[in-house]
Order: sequence, then structure tokens, then C-alpha cells
Amino acid sequence: MTRPRLISYTSGLCPCGVAAYQHNLAEALAEFADVTTVRLPAARTFGQHLAALRGRRREAVAFARRSAGFDGALIDYTDTFWNGSRLGENLFPLFAKSLAVPAVVVLHEDHGRTDPAEVVGSFPAKVVQRLTHKFYAGRDTGAADYAGYLRTRLFSFAAHLVTHSPTLVAARAHDLPADRVHLLPTPAYPLPEETLSPREVDAKYGLAGKRVLTLLGFPQPSKGYDLAVAALPHLPADVVLVQIGDAPRCADTVAELVAQAAGLGVAGRFVRTGAVPAGDLHALLLRADLGLAPFRTVHQSSSLGHQLAVGLPVVAARTGSVEALEADGAGVLFADVADPAAFAAAVLAVLTDAGLRDRLRARSRDYARRHSFRMTAARVVSLVTGRPV
Repeated sequence: MTRPRLISYTSGLCPCGVAAYQHNLAEALAEFADVTTVRLPAARTFGQHLAALRGRRREAVAFARRSAGFDGALIDYTDTFWNGSRLGENLFPLFAKSLAVPAVVVLHEDHGRTDPAEVVGSFPAKVVQRLTHKFYAGRDTGAADYAGYLRTRLFSFAAHLVTHSPTLVAARAHDLPADRVHLLPTPAYPLPEETLSPREVDAKYGLAGKRVLTLLGFPQPSKGYDLAVAALPHLPADVVLVQIGDAPRCADTVAELVAQAAGLGVAGRFVRTGAVPAGDLHALLLRADLGLAPFRTVHQSSSLGHQLAVGLPVVAARTGSVEALEADGAGVLFADVADPAAFAAAVLAVLTDAGLRDRLRARSRDYARRHSFRMTAARVVSLVTGRPV
């Protein structure tokens, strides 16, 4: 049987959760299909730079036309990777209508800002910019109501829409018939062999004699890391909170978290590692006692995929995507993370109840065994080809 040929459009941004997802999915797809990867530009072009924006539009069309001759296209969607969602700046509708083959869209987050792009210069210059933005948006979407188009028709071109978030399934109910929208379990992330022993982890990150809670990922407000810091004073003195990961865009949030910990008298128990090598990450997660997910508005989290991969129990907020993980068998205990004392009580229950901790660990290990990127890749290829693999 001839192997299908897929073209995969990815962000090229690394490190970040979506880039990690794309990398792992591409590796898994190679078992079932021949995959050509196209990396999209990471830099954003804003609406007041009309000449540059026209160049980016030509580029988007050229990317789409490269799909000719393939059996299907795979598109990882977050609005950031398509120059945002603002009027006139959004490259995604133009790209989508220029594709030459059916597409499977993996939806990581919904569209973002729909307000007009910023304009600069004299009044005539601003008028030209605004009119150009409206012209682009109208021609690309064929809709007078741009915000309505993004809300209900942005993915109507797709052959199939795949997501790991039930919230996103509900949000995109108008785009496609229900049988073309697929909710798949979040895959567990493969990790390289750990590069440090537990003793070396303790020495490198100052964790000797500590019980370790992990927050994995960029410290952005949607992750709710401030809620975990707020709970820390309600936990015993040997419990530390280790935040793994960093990004320049999160500098303000990081400063707020550090100040919050200092103000609560737990500065020495809030440990930030910054970005770590993959082998160190594995070793840190193995050293941890449990993971935290106090998320406010996270749809699909690679951080949970990593923590479940090593069998960590997780204490989490009740969000749609995490509830789906728990329903699929992940070792998650839900807590009222907005109440610091209640959040701490749930954490302490896992730390002190060996039976509960072991049951959650067993569930996480079983989840990781049952939900892999290989399974996700096989499903994607079957959607492209119309036959099981």
C-alpha cells in the first residue's frame, strides 16, 4: 500500500508547548506517512506596516500552494502563529482558501483578539491603513461580520478538526458537522533518559530534604501559578514549589510571582529553574512528589502531558481540558485552587496519604501507556486517508 504524503505546517517556535507537540507528532507521523514540514515565520507583522503585511500575505499564499501534490495538509493552529486574529493582520483565512489539498487542523487554542489593528501616522495615513485592513479581511473571509466569521466559520474549510479540549469542541460547534470534529485524549510526552540522579538533582536545584511540587511551563497568567504560590504558606516548611520553564515575554509575571512569594514569607521555598535541558526535566519530574495545574484558561497543556508521562499525581483546577484528562483515566485530584487553604489541603492529602498517592500514580502511568503520540498520529493519518492505519 502506498504511504500517504502529508505536508505539515508548524510554528517553528521552540521552546513552547505547541512546538513540543508539533515535534513529537511529526516524529510519530513518520511511522505512517511521508511528511514534509513547512516552518512558518515566528515574527509578527503589525497592521501599520502595510508593505511588510503585503509581503507576508504573498508568503502565506506561497506556503499554501506548496500543498499541491500531497494527499493532505496538517495544520497546528494557534492565532499567534498566523500573525494574530486582528482585523487585516490575520493571515490564516487567506492561507486556508489557498490550500490545494484537504486539511486536518489540530486546534490548540481559539482565535484571539478581533479588534482593529493599530494604526499610526497622520490622519490620511490612518485612514488608508484602516481601509486596507477592512479590504483584506473582507476579501479573505467573504464576510461583512469579521468577528462573527472568526467565531463560527474560521475552520469551515477543514476536512477535519482535531482538539484535545472539550471546551474548544463546544466553541467551534458552528464550523463543521459534529462527525468532522474529533476530541482526542492529550498524549503523554516522551522524555529522554534523565541526566541526573536524584542526589544530583537535589544538589543542582537545592532540593535536598524537600517534598517537591512542580509547576511546568511558561509562567503566564492563564496558568494560575500565583494561586500555587498563595497556597505555599499553608503547607509544611519542607514543601517547596519548583517552577520549571521560562520565556522573555513572561518577565513581568515572573517578577510578580517572586514578589508575591517574598511578601508571603516563602521566597526560599519558591524555586525557579528557568529553562532546563530535556534530561534535567525528566530527572526533576521523577524527583517530584506531585504536579500542580491551577490553570485558569488553558485548553491543552503539554506540561500535563510531560508530568503524566512519568506517573506524577496532579492536583488541579477544574477546567474542561483537565476534567477530560481525569475522565480518560489520568491521576488527577481536583481542588478549589482559588482558596489557598483548600488548595493546600488537597496537596497535603496527596503528600501524606500513601494509598491515595499510589492510586493517582498508577492512574497516571496507565494513562501514559494508553495515550501516546503514536496513537494521535495514527488517528490523524486515518482522517487524511479515510482508512484505518
